[in-house]
Amino acid sequence: FFMNYVRLNVGECLYMAQNVPHAYISGDIVECMACSDNVVRGGLTPKFKDVEVLCEMLNYKGGPPATLEPTELEKGVLLYSDPDIQEFQVTHMQIEAGGEQRRLFSSDGPAMALNLSGCGNVTISGETQE
Repeated sequence: FFMNYVRLNVGECLYMAQNVPHAYISGDIVECMACSDNVVRGGLTPKFKDVEVLCEMLNYKGGPPATLEPTELEKGVLLYSDPDIQEFQVTHMQIEAGGEQRRLFSSDGPAMALNLSGCGNVTISGETQE
């Protein structure tokens, strides 16, 4: 079994369906996945590996990985999503120094914010954090 070797540039996105093995070698990524306890490891870790279950569940279909192109919602705001996969989406926002952004994220499920550089305030449900 061989895995695709893919180099991603900043802002590029892949969609990996369930039962498709994947790993990343280096760099920074954001990985969105369903809330579950069914992660099956295939190696490269000291954690438990259930080889029999892994071999039974894997999707052995070949081909290049599916890519997702972002939709520009407005200047500095990109949405990575797929209409067929409603439970997963990533919003990438670049806010200029001194700028302000008001955004309502999904009310249908959990949301998370990650700041990679700079500082500012975030208000969620009336509670402000610096």
